[in-house]
Amino acid sequence: MRHSQCLLSPAQALLQVLSQTQRVTINGQLSYYAACVVKQRTTVQIRHAFTMPKDSNHNEKKSTLDQFPDVTRDYAIMARYVRIRQPDGGLSPPKSLHSTISRLRRGAEYLVQISKVDEDGMAICRIMTIADLLKQKKDKERAQQEQKKSLKQSVPKQIELNWAIGPNDLEHKMIQMKRFIKDGKKVEVVLASKKRQRQATPEEGQEVLRKVREKLVEADGIEIKGMQGGEVGKHTVLTMRKKGFV
Repeated sequence: MRHSQCLLSPAQALLQVLSQTQRVTINGQLSYYAACVVKQRTTVQIRHAFTMPKDSNHNEKKSTLDQFPDVTRDYAIMARYVRIRQPDGGLSPPKSLHSTISRLRRGAEYLVQISKVDEDGMAICRIMTIADLLKQKKDKERAQQEQKKSLKQSVPKQIELNWAIGPNDLEHKMIQMKRFIKDGKKVEVVLASKKRQRQATPEEGQEVLRKVREKLVEADGIEIKGMQGGEVGKHTVLTMRKKGFV
């Protein structure tokens, strides 16, 4: 068998080997670069594919619902069955929690729990909108303010008098008493003797009582409780208020 004769010189053969090696290296580098580009593009495409667009309406509703942390609604209700409170005050037949929620207008209506879950796993609920929830919250806040105001007015204002009080000091106290009564506040006038001070005579004490009742009439007020005590020099309390506020 004949072997083909090499027609290349040693120098030419070496040059050919080096050229082939360089091509392989360049092609390898290009292939690696191309693979990196493809991988990067694929990663970006996947990231965009799984990135959900922001729903401004959804975020706005979620922010609004955050105003009602004390409201138990929808699937936070720990009941198997619910009955719906009707506008006329009646109750609907029992239905499962899931079926009731599935019938709501999504994003517009919410199932709100208004009673505790009973031993049968039943709760009374009401279907409400955001507007209903806001109104309920405002009504509750208004009721709390009225309760605080009523409680504040029910706590009597106290005016302390010494049986032996001087005319000027008594006049100042009576101006204060009349202002409280005209504002509709309950007032307690407390008369007592102070230790280590001059004790009032019976006549002086009776004059103080007369003056208090005189100013009470001027303020259009009345005594709403019987006088406690009454003996000059002893602890005595007169409780009064404006007419019509009793």
